[in-house]
Amino acid sequence: MANNNHDIKFAPSAEASRFVKQLTDSGLAQKITRDPSGNINISVSDAELESAYHYTQNDIATLKTVLKAANENKEQLAKAQQLASRMVSNSTSQPSLSESTVNPNLYFSSWTIHFSNSDIKMYLWAAIAAGPDAVILSIAALGTLTGGPVGAGLAAVWGFMGGASIAIFMYYCTIAVANNKGVYIKVVWDGWFPKPVIDTE
Repeated sequence: MANNNHDIKFAPSAEASRFVKQLTDSGLAQKITRDPSGNINISVSDAELESAYHYTQNDIATLKTVLKAANENKEQLAKAQQLASRMVSNSTSQPSLSESTVNPNLYFSSWTIHFSNSDIKMYLWAAIAAGPDAVILSIAALGTLTGGPVGAGLAAVWGFMGGASIAIFMYYCTIAVANNKGVYIKVVWDGWFPKPVIDTE
């Protein structure tokens, strides 16, 4: 494993910023639900998105892309948990690189993404008020629509955060806003196991 450190200052694209603002300002974030399989979805027809939420056809296509990205991250986390379960139940075997579907591009000791206080207020605060699934969708949008190393890094780090980590992230964002601080997310590796680390700064 390579030991490369990556420290990313968050800088979303204009499209990512616009999408997240539209998601929260329109009230659509309140319509985010989970289906029986645990996938995040928005049970609103395309016609209603246009008429009630003022989404264009391009906006609707972007929304579907972001939903897909958010749910693919959920699947990545599930694979990580399955791999961890196999390793715990059979501690004498180590997975081969070809067997691992967890971290093909994450062979590093730490990857940290920073959100400033203004970033939290601008991109996440309204989503936090709407609930964890709105936060998941907003983060997926910021990563997917920003692209490049920042978007890829954000998507990769976020892909290893489970429900408990997301709740902690929301809590630390609340502390950060109250204390005029920022927050960071970092993934560290303990052998084959990714561990999210979240704190204010």
